[in-house]
Amino acid sequence: MAKHIIADEKAFAMELRKSWQEQVNSKPQEQKEELTRAKRRLEELDRLIGGLYENYMTGTLPEKQYRSLMKRYSDEQAELDKRTVELTELLQAKTASVNDIERFIKIIKKYKEPTSLTADMARELIDKIVIHETVGRKKDRQQQVDIYYNFIGQFDFAPTEEEIREAKIKAEQELAEKERLRKERAKKSNEAFQKRAMAARWAANDGHKFPKRVCEYCGKEFYPTGSRQKYCGADCLEAHGKAEAEKRRSQKKERRYPQRNCKICGKAFWPSHSQEILCSKECKIINYNRNHLAYYHRKQSEKKAKSKE
Repeated sequence: MAKHIIADEKAFAMELRKSWQEQVNSKPQEQKEELTRAKRRLEELDRLIGGLYENYMTGTLPEKQYRSLMKRYSDEQAELDKRTVELTELLQAKTASVNDIERFIKIIKKYKEPTSLTADMARELIDKIVIHETVGRKKDRQQQVDIYYNFIGQFDFAPTEEEIREAKIKAEQELAEKERLRKERAKKSNEAFQKRAMAARWAANDGHKFPKRVCEYCGKEFYPTGSRQKYCGADCLEAHGKAEAEKRRSQKKERRYPQRNCKICGKAFWPSHSQEILCSKECKIINYNRNHLAYYHRKQSEKKAKSKE
């Protein structure tokens, strides 16, 4: 920021004067209206107090009432005088002098490219810091901080292109770091959950990884070493393999004829003899009805042919 100001000191001074004038012109309208009302009320109180004194002197107003009303008007007048001074100071159009701007630029030059904020730097640069109440909750929580500098008041320094680029890079780095930390926390949380779940599972299975099962060959209970283990040991696994092989061999012996497709429904089936062409009783009934109907129509045709002869 200081390097940018020193590079174009004249333009910076013009920018300071322009900003100061904008601050002066943007004073709240409510304060101006309040000051007008206060002055008008003070004039009215002066007239009331003068009339009150005249009534007291002529004897038309008792002393007790005079003193009570006088105290009330005097207290109100004192409060309005104090408030008028405050509003006048707030609304006073103060122009930034060239000397003030030059003094501020001189201080900026003194602290060219600082690496940290020191107490001396803060005292020479900053007049006051106004911290507003926080707004929002959690992620949306925000708090406005106004900085008033010596000699020039409140001023927002326009960042350079390099500062904007550096701020963007820093924001991206912070975002990436937050995402990395989030993933790291999620990973640690998942690992902790897996450890707790594994410990609970081993405790529930009497110190074994998987729960007890029943062997599909011998029917004996056992603790498996894998999620797909079906047999209690190598002997049962081998015996099961032999039994399955024998079953396949017996089925192959029973099926002496190759697989065929049913003449009626087209479904594949294993015939029990060389002449079998139908897969089920239902298909046999259908085939019989078809043959019977064809035989009937053939006979009717033959009768008609003989009658014509």
